[in-house]
Amino acid sequence: MNIIIVSDAWNQTNGVVTTLTHTQKELHRLGHQATVIGPPDYINLPSPDPDVRLALPFGLHKRLDMAKPDALHIAVEGPLGWSARRWALSRKVPFTTSYHTQWPQYLDKRYKIPASLTYKLMRHFHKHSSAILVNSDGMRDELLANGFNRLATWGRGVDLELFNPDKRQPHAHAGPVLISVGRLSPEKNLEAFLNLEVPGTKLVVGDGPSRRMLEERYPSAVFMGKKTGVELATLFASTDVFVFPSRTDTFGLVNLEALASGIPIVSYPEPGPRMILADCAKPAGVITDDLQKGVTEVLNGLAAGKFTQADCRAQAEKMGWEHPTKQLLSQLRRIDWANR
Repeated sequence: MNIIIVSDAWNQTNGVVTTLTHTQKELHRLGHQATVIGPPDYINLPSPDPDVRLALPFGLHKRLDMAKPDALHIAVEGPLGWSARRWALSRKVPFTTSYHTQWPQYLDKRYKIPASLTYKLMRHFHKHSSAILVNSDGMRDELLANGFNRLATWGRGVDLELFNPDKRQPHAHAGPVLISVGRLSPEKNLEAFLNLEVPGTKLVVGDGPSRRMLEERYPSAVFMGKKTGVELATLFASTDVFVFPSRTDTFGLVNLEALASGIPIVSYPEPGPRMILADCAKPAGVITDDLQKGVTEVLNGLAAGKFTQADCRAQAEKMGWEHPTKQLLSQLRRIDWANR
C-alpha cells in the first residue's frame, strides 16, 4: 500500500517524530511504501517557538494529486495538516488523523489561550477524519469527554535494542542519580522535578527556550543538553530513577525508553504513563500526584530490592513497534481512485 503521512513535525527530536520515524521503518519492513511529507520539503518560517518551523505548503495539493496515495494520514494540526485536510475534503477522499499533542493544555500554559477555544478548533480539524488515532485508552476517554468521536487507539513502542540495561556505565555524579529527559520549555513542567528534595544528583537532558532560566535558578542540577542515540541510551541506563513531570504530553515515549534501559519511572497520573504501567506483573514505577512522595517511594524501593532492572525491562519488552504499526494499518482508509 502507498501510504502518505503529512506531518508538521519532522526532522526534530520529540515524541511525534520518534513515533513517525519508527512507524515508517516498520511499514517498509511490512512491505508498504510510506512517505512522510514534512516542513523540510517546503519553504518554512520560524514560529514563536524557536525549535518549531512553520511550512508554507505551496504545491502540496499538486504533489498529493500526482502521488495518488492508497491512504492518507494527517499527523499534526499544523499548516501542512490543514492543507492536506483541505485537499482530502475537496477530492472527497477519506483520511485519518492523529492527536499527538495536548494543544489545549499547551497553549493555555504557554500563551494563556483558553483551553475551551483550542478544543473547539481541534474538534473542527478532526471532525471529518475517518478515525482519530490517540496513543492510549486514557487519552481516548479524555477526548470523548471533550466532544470528539470516531476515536481509536494507536499505541507506541520503544527501540529495545538501542535502549538496554547493558549500556550502563559508571559516572562521576553523586548517587542516587535522577534523570529527566525532554524539551526545556514551560509546558514540560520541569520545575516540578528540579524542586524535588532528594539526595544525589538531578540530570536534565534536553534543550529549549527555558534552559538558561532553569540553569540560573537551579545551579545544583546538571544540564546535559540534547542527547540522542547511543549517548542518550547510555545516560538512561547509567542512572537510577526517571522522573516525568509533564502534564501536557499525550504519552511520553521517554517513559518507555527509561523502562527499556532498566530504570523505574515516576510520573503524574496522565494517560500515557498510566497505560505504560497498567499491567505490571512486578513494580516498575510509581504514578502519583505527589512527585516528592513518588520519588521517595522508588528510592526506598530500590534500596529494598523492590524495583529491579529486569522487572522494568520486562514491562518495556511488551511494547515493540510492530503492534502499534499494525494498529495504524487497521485504521487507514483506502482511497478508491478508480471510482472517482
